[in-house]
Amino acid sequence: MKSYDESYFSMLYDVANDRLAPSRIFRFLFASFFYSLTATGFSAFGLNQSIIGIDPIYSSVVNFFWILLVIQLLIAIPFGSMKIAYKFQKIQMILLSLVATKLSIDTYLAFVTLTQLIETPSIVLYGGLLLCVGGIVFLLLSTLRAISRIKKGKLKRGGEGLYKFQKSKGYVSLPIIFGATIMGGVIARTYVEGIGAIYFVLFISVVIQYALAVALPEFYLITYCKFRFKSFNMPNPRKRNRGNAINFK
Repeated sequence: MKSYDESYFSMLYDVANDRLAPSRIFRFLFASFFYSLTATGFSAFGLNQSIIGIDPIYSSVVNFFWILLVIQLLIAIPFGSMKIAYKFQKIQMILLSLVATKLSIDTYLAFVTLTQLIETPSIVLYGGLLLCVGGIVFLLLSTLRAISRIKKGKLKRGGEGLYKFQKSKGYVSLPIIFGATIMGGVIARTYVEGIGAIYFVLFISVVIQYALAVALPEFYLITYCKFRFKSFNMPNPRKRNRGNAINFK
């Protein structure tokens, strides 16, 4: 995309200066940490309290998620400072993209744990993993679609923007059809008493992952713009206000 000048990214600049301004990103980092903590904590507690033999690989996966969570927290805490958030906003945007990507699959950890704690037909686990892979493919397609819309000038000032769903019915409907088909097939073939909670957690996992697959390309593109265009690196409004006050005097 190096051949496209800054005008092709104008609508992303508005987002970077408003909804994803450095001063606002910490809220998402904070909320996503506690959501991930809930999913990981639930999985760890369930595995530790289990009285049945569970493959050690699941404990290893949970431990890996704990490590990621600690790293996420240690890196995110400094960005609670406005000064640091604006000074290192490129790093902050990279962190946001990584955290949001991880968040999209966090709930699957709880789903997989439940399939090991409750006697569940194996097709439920495989169906959930298939839906997860489908969500990853959807994210890749969403990212390619976003890049395509930039090249067509859709994000220029006054353009259609990144999400013109009225003209992208296939883009919206195909993931819904895929998810509903797989989930419906799994439930129809495996429903038994006592595993309704597993279906519910799987449903939440799919909704979160597929919704974030639509939103994440915007995060990736703004991260790209932070490194390519100087104007995307927003000035700290507190410094600007102090400067105005001094000039006024």
